[in-house]
Amino acid sequence: MTERPTHLSTIGYSHIDNNIEFEKICSNILKTGYKYSISNGTGGAYYKLSNPEGPELWIGVNRNGEFETFIPNFASQNINKVIINEVITNPDIPFEGVYVAKIFPSDNTKEFFPLIFETPHHLLMAYDNYPKEVQLSLSAFAENIKVFNSEEEFKLSQDGEITFATESFFPVGQIISDEMNSIVPEATAHINGIIKNASLLTNSRTSENFYNITVSTLNLYIDIIADTTLIKDTLQPGSIASVNAWMVGKFNNGA
Repeated sequence: MTERPTHLSTIGYSHIDNNIEFEKICSNILKTGYKYSISNGTGGAYYKLSNPEGPELWIGVNRNGEFETFIPNFASQNINKVIINEVITNPDIPFEGVYVAKIFPSDNTKEFFPLIFETPHHLLMAYDNYPKEVQLSLSAFAENIKVFNSEEEFKLSQDGEITFATESFFPVGQIISDEMNSIVPEATAHINGIIKNASLLTNSRTSENFYNITVSTLNLYIDIIADTTLIKDTLQPGSIASVNAWMVGKFNNGA
């Protein structure tokens, strides 16, 4: 049976799959990563280890130097304008949280669409004044993906009660969380979008390959990051990608 990709294997860090490797990389991040001190009352800091081709590993430590969180990210170059309505901090892990936002209407729509995402540096942004309009880059860590060569092929693949447009975004994590009465909604989404470009990248620290697939959907540009085991089809601009993914947003603030 093929193992399911993890968020770490998605950016070329599949070897971090046990406590020994996890402790090694955390130690490396603390020693060589860039430090972002948390200036609000919480205290502590985030540390970032980044690669030139995009993968990032973030850890958060509290004011006592104790480990709090570990979050992977991809340094996407896309810039999206959204309105953040609410920030929900995880009561069990205060260094983590989700952002509840609205996507601006596109030329083809007249309504705002919901967006939920996590960030690798939650406490650096959580105490800003919201609601507010922000610019951020968006990455989608693929859990599964299908690629269709044409709109007709995409439409023929849909045989359920719900059908999707070629550019559509559905925050499934919010629906699941509502049904389970969860305090913190899941930052997962079902995305259908038009492929603008696709690249096979190599993690310079591990020599592992992964895909970066930029898609347009509604009024967003999203970098879909995918483990190579998920890609069975040829990736061509103009094809349609259908993805279930974990959403990560990074504010355009220099971090």
